[in-house]
Amino acid sequence: MPLPARNGSTIARKWSATTTGSGRLALERSIYEDNETTASRLLAALAEMSIPGRSMTAARADALESIQRLLNYQLTSGGWCGWRDEQCQANVSISAWAYMALAKARRAGLAVDAGELSRAERHVRGTLVSVGAPTSARAANQQAFVTFALAESGATGIQPQLNLLYEQREKLDYWARALVAMSIATLNPTDSALRSRSQTMLGDLANAGIASATGLSWQEKQPDWYNFASNTRTTAMALLAFARLDPSN
Repeated sequence: MPLPARNGSTIARKWSATTTGSGRLALERSIYEDNETTASRLLAALAEMSIPGRSMTAARADALESIQRLLNYQLTSGGWCGWRDEQCQANVSISAWAYMALAKARRAGLAVDAGELSRAERHVRGTLVSVGAPTSARAANQQAFVTFALAESGATGIQPQLNLLYEQREKLDYWARALVAMSIATLNPTDSALRSRSQTMLGDLANAGIASATGLSWQEKQPDWYNFASNTRTTAMALLAFARLDPSN
């Protein structure tokens, strides 16, 4: 379907879904594939590689191709924009997403250049800004996402930012609260104070869930288009938080 490009133009994104002989759903890679999609493809391939009993051949090949594509499209600043264009300015969210995907790939045992990954981490860390009372909701949401990407990548030294995000949690959308809850849980699982904070945020999410005949979902009070948010993603992030932190709920 046509998607509006970040420079205002419209580029037709051609996708073709086919089922391979192994039952794997394959997506035809487009020459117009953006970096956000490539990072998503890499994370999906890594998830498939982790499924017991499944052949990893196709998923591994897809992951390696995605890794190379992201590294080829990495800017000299260490970040990423929508497409390969050295004249563009790195996008905060796309850079965090691509960095997280590459870091997870390296931790999964795939070859990712350590120097390029370190350069990406430095760039992503450089996008962290203090979160306080004057911070807008959309900016706080983005900081929650960037911090989550660092936490998922095994980065250290993020507790001060998580402390600020927790203090300002009331201005966070539900999906961002879910990310902060999961990020806090990565710091020190045996710390009772940190565990209490994660549980507090899970409690907020539980209270906000909307039950219906089709199940449980979450809806934001107003859409955060700046962070590409949707109620579908909010529900997915909330469910992920519960699956990780309170699977018996």
